[in-house]
Amino acid sequence: MEEQNKSYQNIKVSSVKHSMIEIEGEITAEALEAHRKKALAKIKKDFEMPGFRKGNVPEHILEKNIDNKHLLEDAAYTALEEAYPIIVVEKNIKVFTIPTISITKLAFGNPVSFKISVGVVPEFKLPNYKKIAEGIMKKEEPVTVGDDEIEGVIRQIQVMRAPLKPKEKETDIDEVTHPEFTDEFVKTLGDFKDVDDFKKKVRENIFEEKKFEVRKQKRETLAKKLVEETSIEIPTALIEDEVSRIKERLEEEMKKYNLTKEEYFKKINKTEEQLIQEQREYITNQHKTKLILKKIAEEEKIVPTQEELEHEFNHLIKHYKNVDPYRAYGYIEGMLINEKTLRFLEGEEKETKEKEKKGEKKEEKHLHDH
Repeated sequence: MEEQNKSYQNIKVSSVKHSMIEIEGEITAEALEAHRKKALAKIKKDFEMPGFRKGNVPEHILEKNIDNKHLLEDAAYTALEEAYPIIVVEKNIKVFTIPTISITKLAFGNPVSFKISVGVVPEFKLPNYKKIAEGIMKKEEPVTVGDDEIEGVIRQIQVMRAPLKPKEKETDIDEVTHPEFTDEFVKTLGDFKDVDDFKKKVRENIFEEKKFEVRKQKRETLAKKLVEETSIEIPTALIEDEVSRIKERLEEEMKKYNLTKEEYFKKINKTEEQLIQEQREYITNQHKTKLILKKIAEEEKIVPTQEELEHEFNHLIKHYKNVDPYRAYGYIEGMLINEKTLRFLEGEEKETKEKEKKGEKKEEKHLHDH
């Protein structure tokens, strides 16, 4: 580690707006030369020249026949790539984006001056998230399913299952005869005893769908309110990187459907500026929500169990066999933390923890009594 630390010097970290920082410093002349020698050795290994066997060209002749400026640049960037993660750890920098590295001064036999621009995890204070959640989640949203909705499902099935009976004349429109909705008919649709059983299960399904939609709406309202009540700056580099990818996808879509920009934006009834601004706001709010939920989870010590992680991980790799296990595990962990945090804010996770605690106390009392 000490040898690695000698590869850089004069490190200065300064804050820039919107959770961006700049790292300035130098790679020592010794470290640059060491990396230059390594790069030269790699070139020499495969270098061929009349009068010499492959890999046996003397260094002084080799240096006269290659682009030394390019070699020095490669050595400088390789040295920087090696030094960067060590600097990040040493300076306790919580990196949030891919760094942009630039060399500001490069000369043979001298230290390399560099500048690195990188987004960091924003620092922010949480609002009174429990109070905010209670005001939204505790609000009763009655869910009902009307008989007309059940009848609507029945009519839809009758139309889908109706046999077509063409009339004698080919020019006439087909006459549709709807099947009678009997106990025997519903048995052909699935595991139903009779019409009443079918109606009961359809009612339950619609009820669950409506409950899910209410919960989804509440969560969206909660996320929006948390973002509004939290002062947090997302690194501009992160947002603009994602906006660039959106622009690339738009270009691909226009080519795919052979549309000009004017035609495409006329079709979606928006200007390019409006669409990009909407996407920029959406991306920003998504990142803010993730960071807020993560911080709440840290505050409340919300973590998924090993069993939950393994269950979700096994389920994922079963369906996506070529997925990177490390990235998959990180994705699952983040997803579970978000879900458990939202359930905590809804009051569910808190109730589960309280039940578990009561169960533990009962078990302790039971053991004590015996």
